[in-house]
Formats: sequence, structure tokens, C-alpha cells
Amino acid sequence: MKRAPLFAAVALLLTGCDFFATPPDQDGLLSCDEEQPLSLLTSADDLDVDAGSEVGLRIVTAFGDPDMAAVLRIDGPDVADHIGEFWDPSVGQTMLTGTIEVGQSGSVELFRPGGGAMSGSLTLTCGAPEVCWNLIDDDGDGRVDCADPLCARVPDCEDAQEPLETETPLCSTDFVPLDVPVLRAIDDQRTLYETSPLGAGVQPTLAFWGGAEVMIPSLPPTAIRAIVRVGGGGMLCEGTPDGPAVSCDRVVDLADGDEVEFMPSDVVWLEPVAAAWESLEVHVICEDQG
Repeated sequence: MKRAPLFAAVALLLTGCDFFATPPDQDGLLSCDEEQPLSLLTSADDLDVDAGSEVGLRIVTAFGDPDMAAVLRIDGPDVADHIGEFWDPSVGQTMLTGTIEVGQSGSVELFRPGGGAMSGSLTLTCGAPEVCWNLIDDDGDGRVDCADPLCARVPDCEDAQEPLETETPLCSTDFVPLDVPVLRAIDDQRTLYETSPLGAGVQPTLAFWGGAEVMIPSLPPTAIRAIVRVGGGGMLCEGTPDGPAVSCDRVVDLADGDEVEFMPSDVVWLEPVAAAWESLEVHVICEDQG
């Protein structure tokens, strides 16, 4: 049998067929449309983001251990941002989001309490950045400007928030409908919640809710309790504002038709998964009703 000369095999390698090339998932880079397994990485490792500039990043984190965490770091001449994970209930995923501008670079830093090996995966999707003040859905995800996760923590979006939609329901003998606000192009409502009472591993501490919420700050002085009934899915949060977020002392996941009780001392936020509640009704029970 005739064999090819040795120099032919060498020439084959030199023309681009490098049998020893590092596989994409082991090259230390997180690239667009790549699912990056974490089994070869350990706590404190980092992955450089290979996405160019003028690009919006959505990195879905799917860790093998709920105690693991990741931070998106964006560096440039005038910026050094560390952006943590949040839960986005509209897509049911935990993610990191951010935008790389010209002259900036990105990386993902990985953490595991006590150190040790990581597990699970990261998946990066790259797209157009969301311009936060042009009333256009630039990246095509159905959410505009400050209602988009890419803009939710931009200082201008946090600073420009106007007073929330509030309702102060009166005593009633039955359920009374509340006005349901609709998400505006520039969302002037709070969208970040500290939801740690949900428990470790359920979702990250921060949850992003982009819908049009209603806040009930108080009930009549004679109120004993109140019951809210929702049309559509969402969340009830009892708590207080804490900087750019609302810190929830109690979180209740709500499905269409659910009823949940709260007390006169509670300040509650009712946040829909969608852009608006289908309906909201409240029954306020008072002392003088017997």
C-alpha cells in the first residue's frame, strides 16, 4: 500500500486543520450563541466575553448548585461596573445583562461559597443594545427603554422614576375593582425587588419585574384585613423601598384567580408578569361592618 509522504501530512496541518486546537468551550472565552459548560472551571475563575462592542448581552446562568453565583464585569476608560444576576419571571430564567460600548470589555466572574469546582453552564445571546430613552424596542424583546432588563439598572432609569401608581381602597362588603395601569414606553415605576424571602436556590436575591405594578400604601383606619384577587399571574410583595429596589419581607407568587390576604400595617406591591394585570379586585373588611 502506497503511503503519503510525511511532508504532505505536515502541509495539511499548516493549511488550517489543527488537530490540537482548543475546543470553543475550553478557550476561556464566552462567545455569542455559545453554551459554555462550567465543569472545567473553579470558583474565582473568569471568562472573557467575546462579543465585540456596541452589543447587548444576555447571559443565562444555569448553575448545578443554587449557591453558585456570577457577576458580569464591564470595564472601560470611565467605567468599572459589576452587575449581578437577577431573576426575570417573564422568561423564567436567571440572567446577567449589560451592554458593551466602544472601548469597553466584558468578563464573567464565577463564585462558589468555600471555593471548589463549578458546574452547570452559561449561555450568551448577543443583540442590539437597548437605547434607554428613544421610545423604541431596539433589541426586539418586547420591552422598551427602562422596562428592558438591559436598562433597568442604568442610573438615569433609576433616577427618573416618578411616583408609583397607588391605590387606597375603602371598606367594602365585597370585592371592588381597582384601576389597572399599563406599562408605559418609559417605565417610571420600580422594577427591582429584593426577594430573598423566597429562600435560597429559588431565585437570586434580585428579581426584575417589568410590568405595571400597583402599590397599596395603606387601608382605612378601621380596617381589620384585606383580600386581593388577581386576574393574570404575578407577585405580591410586602415591604419597603430600599434604594433603587423594594425590599420584600414577604413574597407571594400569584396565578390567575388567586386570592391573598394582607393586614392594615402592610404596604404591598402587586406586580404582574405581563405588561399589565388583567384585573385587580380588593375586599377591605372593617370593624364597623360587624
